[in-house]
Order: sequence, then structure tokens, then C-alpha cells
Amino acid sequence: MTSLERTIGGFYGDSYEPTYNALSYTWGRFATDHGPALKVDGITWNVPRIKHSHFTVESFHDTLKRAAGRNGLVWVDIACIDQKNIDVKMDEIGKQADIFSQADQVYIWLTSQSIAEASATLRAMNDFESKLEQVETGEFSFDFRDSDSLQPLIWESAALIRHLRSLFSDPWFSSLWTLQEACLCEKAHFLSKDARVLITENVHSQKGKAVALNGPVISCQQIKMALFAYAETNQPIKDLITLIDKSGLSYFHQGFDDNRNSMLLYSAAHHRTCSEPLDRIYGIMQVYGFKLGASRKPGGHYTLAELEDQFGEALNHVAPVTAQTHVHTIPQRVGSAWRPSNSSVMPEIYYMSRQFDPMCSITCIKGRPFFKGKACPLATLHDFWVQANALSDSLYHVLDHEVWQHYLISIHLDATERGTQNSLGVLPQFQNSREPPRSCPCTTCANRPKERKDGLARFLATLPGAIEDYSVLLLGSRMITQWTRPGIRYERIEGTSDPWKGVDGSFTVATRSGILVVKPRPDEVAWRRVGIVSWEAGLFHLKPVHEALWQEFDNEIG
Repeated sequence: MTSLERTIGGFYGDSYEPTYNALSYTWGRFATDHGPALKVDGITWNVPRIKHSHFTVESFHDTLKRAAGRNGLVWVDIACIDQKNIDVKMDEIGKQADIFSQADQVYIWLTSQSIAEASATLRAMNDFESKLEQVETGEFSFDFRDSDSLQPLIWESAALIRHLRSLFSDPWFSSLWTLQEACLCEKAHFLSKDARVLITENVHSQKGKAVALNGPVISCQQIKMALFAYAETNQPIKDLITLIDKSGLSYFHQGFDDNRNSMLLYSAAHHRTCSEPLDRIYGIMQVYGFKLGASRKPGGHYTLAELEDQFGEALNHVAPVTAQTHVHTIPQRVGSAWRPSNSSVMPEIYYMSRQFDPMCSITCIKGRPFFKGKACPLATLHDFWVQANALSDSLYHVLDHEVWQHYLISIHLDATERGTQNSLGVLPQFQNSREPPRSCPCTTCANRPKERKDGLARFLATLPGAIEDYSVLLLGSRMITQWTRPGIRYERIEGTSDPWKGVDGSFTVATRSGILVVKPRPDEVAWRRVGIVSWEAGLFHLKPVHEALWQEFDNEIG
């Protein structure tokens, strides 16, 4: 095996800009000082030795032969990058997007999975999706008020969990670097541990064709969306969704766009491992098209906090709405809550967000972040929310039950040094959702939705300090899709023995999003971020009322 270096004019050996394939795999956690190493000619560095228990030199060689293109060329990191030369390594890290996105074909090497094991998992996913499709099309129905009637789906989910645990135990699904590579090559094909191409009968692939990464990705996303509303009341289903989320597959977006939902990838990275702390940023920045730290300025030395500042500045510049769609699960150092951190997670309500329209700018001047846009005192916005919620309640009596929707308000607080989290570290959140009728949706039925009166006021009263100390900075608008209740809405089926039939029910609303901030203390200058908020701008005559609430704001935030 020979490594070809690019020469002046774009030649590799005798070939000008040749086509090539690429291999996505993981080895950093399994490096060792002992044992044999892959023999590669044409390089000046020593190829890293890998523990025999992870893969052998022979299996590595066979996999590279299988992954190579028709011209015999394949890009593989340890034969193309001197891992000990930091400047060279950082320069190559800054080229990862081009390397993987321009490859003819990318292969994902599952070093622990036999072809039989991986195929069984994909068949289990196919079978589970078929069961879900039967539910959605009404081929059989459940009484969703009775947990026992969910038992067939629970049995299926338990079987799928066993298979997914086996697949996701492969190191490829826990590496941060492979997460970036996966986002850059959604049509990558899977190879088993003995370099066999994975073939499937998955519903998202043609029978007898190689499995592309976007097949399992779509399957995981559809399973999560179909079951998400049941997770609060059913532990096996919750376990299945948690397992899918930890794999990262439910967080991928086909044709990733940093202005679509940039925090999805960042949330997935939270579950991945890397050998170096700085790789928390270096390992994902190329998906966003960023060159940060030493990849932008060779020879520079940076801390993780400095890289997070650079990442936050770049992300907030291109997509302020999505860049702020997270909460900190541990308190942040003073002045740094404005950007995502290693503790950031995206609240599930934003999983189905889309159509972002920023109405502000967040820029850094000499390392200090400034928000320019509009702001409203929290107390004033709360008064508006009370009016809008009352209007929504009044519409329940005049609108068809399938048209009526509760007024949406969602507040998620960061962990702060002033203790917004409880003793168990659980972050407070408020959502004014209500269940639709449990039996009859008519306006005369006594069993109407139970309203949580004054719940918002009680929640806001728990904030440290006075409500007058808080304001909301307007980020912009977004569409949010939610389910009407855990799982379903009800449709009345006349002339049947079972008059209530569960169907998939969701609604999409246009919302405004903002940052919840608290005014500076006497010894501070920056408004401190303490959470995120989303709400509807209001219906009918309340829309102009809402627009009149906002005043210009141009201040430092932290």
C-alpha cells in the first residue's frame, strides 16, 4: 500500500485530480505502543498501532482494499495525515468537509459487527416500522387510555432495543469524529467487520442494494417522531427513544444546513466521545463550514473555553435563532452563557423546528458579545400571554375541536450559579400544554380539558429576584410542530361499536423565540442569559398589540 501526496497542479502520482473513495472508522481510543502496524509506503511517519482486539492489520488491509475506488484510491486518515505533526494535522482537519463530501463513495467500517448481526438489526427496524405503519393506517387500534393495549408495541420495542444496543455498541456510533463524517456523507455505505457490504430489505432502500446511512437515519427519525408522545408514560418506549438519541441518528438532517437547526448536531455530539478535549469543537466544526482555532491560525494554542467562544461567535453570526436553542445543564462561567457549551442540550420541543427567521444580530466586538434587536420586560410579556391564553380559551367554544389548539408558551431555564435547577440538578421548564378531551370533544361535555390556571405566574414567581429584573430579547420566528396529547387525538367514528379511534395528531404553530435575560448586577455590564422562551405572537386583534410591546435593545450579553 502506497500513500500518494498531492503535488503542484493537483497531481497524485500520474493522475490529475483523480476520483477516490474514503473510509470512516474509529481508532484513536484503541491506539497502543505495541504490536504490528499497517505498512504504508511513501510516508515519513509511523502509522499508529491499533489494539488487536479492535481490528487486526490484516482486517484493516482487507477493508481498505474493499473501500478503494475502481482506480484503487481510498482516503484514510492515518496514511494521509501525520498524526504527530500538529500543524499538518490541524490543516487537514480544516479540509475534512471537502475530503468526505467530494469522495465518490464513503464507507463506514463497523469493526465489531458481523454481517449477520448488522442485517438482523436492520430487519428488526423494518419490522418495527411496519408495525407502526399498521397503527397509523388503522389496521388495528389501541385504547391509548389503557397502557395494557400498548403491549404489542412494547413487545416490539423491547425486541428492537436488543438489536439496536448491539449495533450501537460498535465504536463508530460513539466517536465524535465519525459523527462529523456521517453528516458530511449521508449516502455512505456500511461495511461489516470482515469488510462485507451490508445489504438490506429496509423500507427506505431497494432490495438487494447496499445500505446507505440515510436509510437507518430516516428510520430512527420516523420511529422517534411516531413514539415520542408516548415516552412520558411508557418506560420501554422512552428507553427506545433514548437509545436512538444517544446514537446521534435521530439528530441528523439530510442535507445539513446550519441555518436549519444547528443545535441538533451539537446535541448529538453531547453523547459522543473523543480522546482530546479540544476535539469537542475540532470534531464537528467542519459540518458548519467553520475553521476555528489552530485550523484557522496554525501554530496557535487554544483552550476549550476559547474554542467554544469562537464556535459560539461563528454560529450566532450565521444563525442566531438556532444558535440559542439550547439550555446549559451546568452553570457557566460569568459572561459565557451566551454561547453553546459542552453541557448544552436542546429541549425536545424544538426537535421539529423549521423555517427560522432571525430578527436580531449577535456579534462579538473584541471578544464581548452584543445583542442588537428588540427586547420586552418579562412582566409586560407575561401580561400579554395571559390575554392571548384567555382568547385561546374563548375560541374553544366556537371552533371545531380538531381546529382548536391551546396557546403555546414554552420556557426552559439554564442551570445557573443562583440555583434555578433543583437539588437533583433538574432544570425547571414551563409549557402551558393541556390535554384535549379524554372522552368527548364537544363543547357541552363536562369532561373538558383541565386548564392549569395561574401555572405560568407560579413558575415565574420561582425565578431568583423580582420579575421586573428580567427581560426577553427577541431572537426571531420559527415553526414548531407538537403533538396534541400523548400520542393521539380522537376522531368520532359514527355507526361503529368503537366510536373513538386514535389517530396520529399533531399541530404546527408559528412562534416567536427569545432569550430570557436578567439585568446586570451593580458590578456588571452584561445582561446575563438564564434561559430560552418560545410563544405565539397572538391571534386576531392581539397581533398588533404584541408588536407594540418591543423596544430597541443594543447591549452586551453574557
